[in-house]
Amino acid sequence: MRKYLIICLLAALGGCSKHFLDENPKGQVVGNNALADINGLDAALTGAYKGYLRTWATGFLTSAMQGFSMGADDLTTISGGNKADFREMDQLSVTANNDRIVQIWNGCYKSIQGANNVIGNAGHVPGDKTTINEILGEAYYLRALGYYWLTRGWGNVPLITDISDGVTPDELSMKPSPPADVYKVIESDLIAADSLLPNAKRDPGRPGKGSAEGLLADVYLTEGGWPIKDNSKYALAAQWAKKVIDNKVAYGFDLANLSDLWSQLNPPDITKIGMEEVMAFQTNANQGGSNNAFAGASTTPGEEGGWDD
Repeated sequence: MRKYLIICLLAALGGCSKHFLDENPKGQVVGNNALADINGLDAALTGAYKGYLRTWATGFLTSAMQGFSMGADDLTTISGGNKADFREMDQLSVTANNDRIVQIWNGCYKSIQGANNVIGNAGHVPGDKTTINEILGEAYYLRALGYYWLTRGWGNVPLITDISDGVTPDELSMKPSPPADVYKVIESDLIAADSLLPNAKRDPGRPGKGSAEGLLADVYLTEGGWPIKDNSKYALAAQWAKKVIDNKVAYGFDLANLSDLWSQLNPPDITKIGMEEVMAFQTNANQGGSNNAFAGASTTPGEEGGWDD
C-alpha cells in the first residue's frame, strides 16, 4: 500500500508540471512593455486609483485621513473616547502601531506603484496621443498626490519612481529621501500633469488641468512653511492659484447652491455640486464601509447618529 501511494503521488506531481504550471498571466499589467494598447494602459490607470479608494484597508475613504488633520489646531478629538489612535495624532505622539496611519501609507504606495506602471509604459503604447497624454497626466497627478501625503505625514520617505513588479533588493536597502527631494518630484509631476491633462475632467473623480494647478498651488504654499521654509514658494503658490481662478470657466469650477451641496442625495447629483470639486474621489453610502467617510459619521455628534470621535 505504501509503495502504491508513493507511485500515485509521483504521477500526480508529473501531471501538475504538465497541466498546471504552464502559466500565461494575461491579466498581469506590470513590467516593461507589458501594456500593449490604450485600453490596457487605461485599465492600469484604473488600478492605480484603487490604493486611494479601498475602504478600511488602504487609502482615504475612512476617517484615517481625518486623523492626519488632527495634528493641526483646527481639529481635535474627544479626550475620553475610544479612539486612542486619534488622540496620538491630536497630541503629536504617534506610535508605530497606530492603525490609522498604515492605511494612508499603504494606500499611497499602492497607487504610486500603479502610477509608475502607467508612466513607465505610456511611451511604448501606440494609438491616439491625446488619449495617451490624458491617461499619463492622471498618473502623474496620482503619484504627486501620494508623495505629498507621505512626506507631510512621515517626512523622509522611500522615493520610488520606476516600474516595480514587487519588492526588489535595491528597494529593500534604499534610504528614505528627505522632504526636499520628495517635493522636487511632486512639483515635477504636477507640472507634467498640467501640461498633459485636458481642461475638463474625463469623469467626476478624475483630475483635470485645474486640479493639477490647484494641488501645485497647495504644494508651494506648504513648502513655504516647515520643513522646507522656502519663502520664495509663496509667490509661486499665488501664481498657480490665480491660474485656477482666472480659468474657472474653462475648468468647469464654480460655487454650488447650498441647498444642492447638502441635499444628502444618495448618490449625490454631481451635475449640481461637482463644479465645487477641484479634485474629489467619488463615493456614496451604498458603498458599505465607506459610508462613514461620505456621511461624516466619525465627526457627527452621537445624538445625531454619529460616533462622537
